[in-house]
Amino acid sequence: GAVAALAVARARLRFLTPVETLRLALDAGEVAQAAQRWGPTSQRSQHRANNLAALLAHAEDYLEQCRAQREPATATGLVLWLQALAEAEEDTQADGGDEDAIQLVTHHGAKGLEWPLVIAMDLASELKPRLWGLTVLPSAQPLSLDDPLAGRQLRYWPPFFGSNSTGVEVLDVINASTEGEAARARETQEAKRLLYVSLTRPRDALILTREGKKADGPWMNTLNAVWMLPSCEEMPLPDGDTIPTRLQALAVDSSMPPQVPYQPEWPDTPPAETVLLSRRQSPSAFPPLAAATIGEVLTLGERLPLVGSYDPAILGSALHAVIACRLLGHADSARILAEYGVAEVLSSAAADHCYERLLALLYERFKPTALHPEHPVRFVNSDGQIVEGLIDLLLDSPEGYIVIDHKASPRARDDWQEVALAYSGQLRAYAEGVTRASGRPVLGTWIHFGVTGGLVEVCLP
Repeated sequence: GAVAALAVARARLRFLTPVETLRLALDAGEVAQAAQRWGPTSQRSQHRANNLAALLAHAEDYLEQCRAQREPATATGLVLWLQALAEAEEDTQADGGDEDAIQLVTHHGAKGLEWPLVIAMDLASELKPRLWGLTVLPSAQPLSLDDPLAGRQLRYWPPFFGSNSTGVEVLDVINASTEGEAARARETQEAKRLLYVSLTRPRDALILTREGKKADGPWMNTLNAVWMLPSCEEMPLPDGDTIPTRLQALAVDSSMPPQVPYQPEWPDTPPAETVLLSRRQSPSAFPPLAAATIGEVLTLGERLPLVGSYDPAILGSALHAVIACRLLGHADSARILAEYGVAEVLSSAAADHCYERLLALLYERFKPTALHPEHPVRFVNSDGQIVEGLIDLLLDSPEGYIVIDHKASPRARDDWQEVALAYSGQLRAYAEGVTRASGRPVLGTWIHFGVTGGLVEVCLP
């Protein structure tokens, strides 16, 4: 399942950027499919898909930041970046995607957004000083790069009063203490910042809601601006200007029928099953093409000598890594095989031979001008799915491209054609992505059987 796919994908992390790592984790973990299944409406599912895209956008921002500052980009750095965004309350979600929709957001979530009309609610809420729970205590001393945590502490006060907030004498004493007053002052400043965010979001009109006859409340009173609450047709501003306002009391409509508790109605027969496509699709998930055929079959040499039992997926990943690293100028096959745990199964000499015989045939047969290992491809197909993956090897030639996918199948040479055709859907996805991105044709799609020594052409319909 997804856990096994994540375990296999983990071995490729050293060759990927943080953004590619995140995309690989989302694909292998089938996150988009799970979010789609949660429902309960297509709009909610679409919003979750938009949030995944927003997460990837944050990751792209991290990569750009590293490039601008000439710093290395790592998966650990991306996690710390996302944590910093969350602490700064800048880990924004995706919007609803429809300008005519009513969007329900928190005062925090409104940051950086704008609407023609904003209705600000809960302005009479009580302040909730962050005195209890985990608190970061700053240091009065300036930050030292040699000892950045010096003088800084984490304090935890368990909320042993529970939901009780009145009539508790010791709680009143704590709230009136120096720490309590400091927490209230911090909460007041935070409330002012939030009110500034939410009350400056409208472009045309702002509606302030009140609860009953209560004109204000602790939260709104932090602004010390009674003049902001309309009482007539015009509101005088502190600078002498006026703006048109309106005050309207809303009464309960007695003609409305009483609310009836919701009672779900179950259909007598189950509805017809709706097949929902996943928002994001890996090329390897596409089924074989019935009209695909086999073209040329080229022999590279003898079967590689293997010792003992092994997992074909792990051995295939190791051979992928060896070929990619050798193409990039890093000849360290022994270390790669050891890190994948297959050094006892396949010798480094045999792995290097697998690479060398493949390279010799590619230059003899295709005469490529460039070879691109682990080449990313991403596009939106005709079904609206985001197709994203990595091409094991992409050959560039003056006439077009050649797509090659490595497989470490241990099956006999008589089975090459059957195995190759099983990946025809994946090869078509790669070819479509390359053509869409470059505008140039894909001249051929091939399966490289690294262990058994063959190169098989799959002709796509």
